[in-house]
Amino acid sequence: MQVRTRYLVINLIVVAIALTAATAVFLTELRTQAILDATHEQGERLEAFKVLLHEKGDTFAIRDGKLWIGNYLLTGNNTLPDHIRDIFGGTATIFQGDLRVATNVIAADGSRATGTRLVGPAHDAIFKYGKEYRGEVTILGVPYFAAYDPIRDSHGEVIGAIYVGVTKGEFLGLYDDLKGKVVVGCLILNVFLILFSLLAVQFGRQTTRALERRDQKMRAMLNVIPDLAWIKDEQGRFVAVNAAFAKACSQTPESVIGKNDLDIWPREFAAAYRADDLDVMQSGISRQFEEQIAGPDGSTRWIETIKTPVLNEHGKVVGTTGIARDITARRLADEELRFTRYCVEYSRDGIGWIDEKGRFIYANESLCRVFGHTLDEMKEINVFDVVQEYDPEKWAGRWATLREKGSLTAELTAVSPDGRSIPIEVSSNYLVYNDRGLVCSFVRDITERTLFEEQNRETLSLLSATLESIVDGILVVDLQKRVILYNRKYPLMVGISQAVMESGDYRAMVEAVLGQMKDPKTFDRRLSEMMGQPEQEWSLLMEYTDGRVIERVSCPYLRDGRLVGTVINFRDVTMQRKVETHLRNAQKVEALGTLTGGIAHDFNNRLTAIIGYGTLVGADEGLAEQSREYLDLLLTSAERSAELTKGLLAYSRKQDLNPVLLALNTVVTQAEKFFPSIIGENIELSVELSKQTPMIKADRGQLEQVLFNLVGNARDAMDGVGRLTIATGSASIDERFIDEQGYGTEGEYAILTVTDTGAGIDASTLERIFEPFFTTKEVGKGTGLGLSIAYGIVKQHEGFINVVSQPGVGTTFWVYLPLVAGIAQDRNGGEGEVRNGKGETVLLVEDDAEVRLMFREVLLRHGYRVIEAVDGADGVVKFHERGALVDVVMIDVIMPRKNGWEAYNEIKKLRGDVRAIFISGYTDDIVTKAGLADKGLHFLQKPVSPGKLLEKLREVLDQS
Repeated sequence: MQVRTRYLVINLIVVAIALTAATAVFLTELRTQAILDATHEQGERLEAFKVLLHEKGDTFAIRDGKLWIGNYLLTGNNTLPDHIRDIFGGTATIFQGDLRVATNVIAADGSRATGTRLVGPAHDAIFKYGKEYRGEVTILGVPYFAAYDPIRDSHGEVIGAIYVGVTKGEFLGLYDDLKGKVVVGCLILNVFLILFSLLAVQFGRQTTRALERRDQKMRAMLNVIPDLAWIKDEQGRFVAVNAAFAKACSQTPESVIGKNDLDIWPREFAAAYRADDLDVMQSGISRQFEEQIAGPDGSTRWIETIKTPVLNEHGKVVGTTGIARDITARRLADEELRFTRYCVEYSRDGIGWIDEKGRFIYANESLCRVFGHTLDEMKEINVFDVVQEYDPEKWAGRWATLREKGSLTAELTAVSPDGRSIPIEVSSNYLVYNDRGLVCSFVRDITERTLFEEQNRETLSLLSATLESIVDGILVVDLQKRVILYNRKYPLMVGISQAVMESGDYRAMVEAVLGQMKDPKTFDRRLSEMMGQPEQEWSLLMEYTDGRVIERVSCPYLRDGRLVGTVINFRDVTMQRKVETHLRNAQKVEALGTLTGGIAHDFNNRLTAIIGYGTLVGADEGLAEQSREYLDLLLTSAERSAELTKGLLAYSRKQDLNPVLLALNTVVTQAEKFFPSIIGENIELSVELSKQTPMIKADRGQLEQVLFNLVGNARDAMDGVGRLTIATGSASIDERFIDEQGYGTEGEYAILTVTDTGAGIDASTLERIFEPFFTTKEVGKGTGLGLSIAYGIVKQHEGFINVVSQPGVGTTFWVYLPLVAGIAQDRNGGEGEVRNGKGETVLLVEDDAEVRLMFREVLLRHGYRVIEAVDGADGVVKFHERGALVDVVMIDVIMPRKNGWEAYNEIKKLRGDVRAIFISGYTDDIVTKAGLADKGLHFLQKPVSPGKLLEKLREVLDQS
């Protein structure tokens, strides 16, 4: 009852607060509506003011220091503000700037309030931000609801404002009138509520004392009960609980009174309890339930509850009473028993109980399935009827062993009813149950495992054979650097003795390898970095002092997604590196070839002009002897420059060769007379020629250049003192040679070797020996092109060149050229006798002015008429104009606007029988020499001397 009284007082207080709040809300809403009405009214008055203004004119302006609208003066004119007052009442004002210049506002002295200024928020809104203002202002001490709008001139500039207003009392009168009455009414109601609350409290206290005496008796009765006990009213509120119940929910009995289940227990439990209560109250009979309860520690426990309806003196149900007993232990025991039975019955393994005579006392479904019998059949047979290895005698021995040791595991063979043998694994335990010895056996069908183990053995055997057969070395170490596995190839490849491998000491293996490295410190440092991060994939090159290169690749060794070590693969990439070196050299040749090809075209034009004009000067019989000597030196230098260009083009394989059948021994013998001047007096020369002269097809001049370059390189390597050996021979290159050396193509080859006893070449230099512009000589003593040119010439002859060297021992260059059969041809002769022209006309098409003028001079001096054209397009025009007179066309291949081949094709359309000589300083042109020859055309390679030019011209003209 005390609780109900307290609730009544609280409810009355809440009602008083709600009444006061409602009064406040009502008054607030009334005032807010009055303000909204005032704002709306002000907007309408301001719009009317604007209409009256615009009836006077369209544009506001300040002229002569006064405000006008159109031609209507506003400054000092109070007509419009008065008109607004007559229509709506209230105040109205016109501002020029922030100064009142017209108004219906009357000051205290009866004058109009003009001349005062606009200040405050309205001023900022109009003149700072150019916006309208709606709000409350005080004018001459009176509060107004005010509305302001800016006045703008024709340029949009704010030059003033208009205003309308109304006193706040006009709109808040009703609010002020009702406010006092509503507040007084609210206070009177609150006084009545307070008096009623006091009476209710007094009555509640009297009732509470009576109920407390009844509750004391009730609690005394409940506390006698050891189980949880309680009484609830019809709404589910606790009226009384005993100490056991209060302890169960971690509260005192007094704190539980008046609460319901939702106040005490988790929501899902409370909902179930309430449902049970309603069931009991609706049925009017006692019920027994098994329910869950949340323990003090948060655990869930089971209780058995008996709930009974509580009846009043009229027999009406007014609540429930309940007694609950903790049955968690019993429930757990039952659950464990059911779980155990379930596990045994539905275990994948067969489970059986067997007595001393071998009879099955119990068998689960899996055991019946293993042996192929039903449960009833299992009860009728013995263990030695289904296990091949048992008979009564052997079972007796097995029983005795189990009794002694307690447990045994064995792999046996079950026999199915159809005679099949089934491999099984049996784990047996001797147990005593009810003073009776029994064997509990767990039986598993291991047919699949047996097959898997057999397959696994075969797989492991195959993997082992594969591991030992691969060419790479394999090493596996764990995270502590302990060796787990390695194949036979690993120690052989990296150079580790069997004794070190048998020790299993990983650091000893590393030390054995470090002694063979070119740079052991760097290798050891990089190796430590790699092994310190076993979760990463790493690659490291092991460069040995003997030239071998081993690629070491380490990968993380994972087991079930967990890092357990490192797998390291070792691969000999020595041959691969050699092949890569050859490939890089070939790529550099190609790159330099592009450069030299472009240079040669223009350079050969210059040389053609130099040689041509020099030859013309030399033809002057009156030339002084000294001048003729200088001229000869000039021409010799030009010819050597031409040879250098040819060498560069040969290096880049852009120089057309003049291959003929040559005896390699003869080439060496004829070049031998030049060697002494190259090598000097202190180098001993030895020439060792093959007994059977190897025949090759080569350009004699290019091959001699290779030989001279190698001899000069040997001289520099011996620093002027030593032994130089030049030898010839032949050999058959097969696949084995290519695999071992890393270069070459199968076939028969002639061999030229140049060996010196010089300082030798280290491994790093050997890798770059054929690179263009790479040299180890001092600045000014070598260009780095000699060996590069030799390399290019040999490649152009479809051969290959290699070098073998050791520091301090010497160097041998091996040149391989394809071996051919046939009879050697003699060296080409010099220029023939110059034959003059017979007045024929030559169309000379050449874009280079120097070359064109030189050709013209030579032709004119030797009896030819010349028509000049400055490029291919000009050549076509000149032929179109005078083509009937032209006997032969001399045309450059590379020209602007139209190249030589395009120009020739157009000329040929004009006259199909025209004869032509193509000239170029670069053979890898749009029209190549080979292509011209296929079409029966003629070609001259720049630089071309006047003699060769005239000889080729006569050859073409004399053809029938």
